[in-house]
Amino acid sequence: MSPHLVLVADQASARLYRVVRANGGAALLMSVDNPAARGHERDLGADRPGRVTAGGTRRHAYGETQSLRDHALDSFATSIALMVSTAMLDEPGAQLTVAAGPEMLGLLRPHLGRLGERTFGEWPHNLCRLAETELQHQLRTITTN
Repeated sequence: MSPHLVLVADQASARLYRVVRANGGAALLMSVDNPAARGHERDLGADRPGRVTAGGTRRHAYGETQSLRDHALDSFATSIALMVSTAMLDEPGAQLTVAAGPEMLGLLRPHLGRLGERTFGEWPHNLCRLAETELQHQLRTITTN
């Protein structure tokens, strides 16, 4: 039987599990944390946007197109996609399911879409804070559906 990879992610951490359908056991393959998700945005950077003089006495502030927190989350999603692509190379033929809350799924879709022609299933629930026994049960439920 081909293995099934399940990515369990939220904005603070991501864990990738390998579930073999024959016995239903799940083994942790890789994990990555995002310490920036636990702090305040002021901890990421305290500077205000710079200013520019547009001739004479008029000055304008540079506009921020992306907040520091959003940038940190985007970088975290990139590192998750790198982790998943590495695991997919090690597990040819494996299916991938992403279990994350709707906001995190929205962040991950563009990054995981770059994996190539492979598609992945979605389980729109945040499982990161479940106890280990409940998580193992949920992982078995995900892979049987």
